[in-house]
Amino acid sequence: MIFISKEHERRYFEAIDFASEPDNDWLGAVYLITASERVFNALEPFIGDCYVDFDEVHFRAQNMFEVAIFNAAYDIYFGTDSITLSDLTFTDEIPDDALVAIANVLMYMRFGFDSGTAEVTELVA
Repeated sequence: MIFISKEHERRYFEAIDFASEPDNDWLGAVYLITASERVFNALEPFIGDCYVDFDEVHFRAQNMFEVAIFNAAYDIYFGTDSITLSDLTFTDEIPDDALVAIANVLMYMRFGFDSGTAEVTELVA
């Protein structure tokens, strides 16, 4: 799997460690939630064994990265038929790291989450 940072990788494996029978929707949502420390800290209490209780979440994004990550995680978890860029953010600007994380999770949703070697790809400006 490809992560956007070492911290993303650490948070992801910490979050899925206890899962008994994870499905791709849950894994995909957790992958995106853990891409941001702030989003993860806000949603961690609502992540259970293979579920995310989005109904209880009261999260206010502070930047476009958080908006895109949170909205994509919500769409992935609830299995919406498609994710459009306009669903992810209120403007035309989506940060590169958010787009990389979203593209990665869409590939994992289609081809599966492997437990192989983790890889970190840090974006360089």
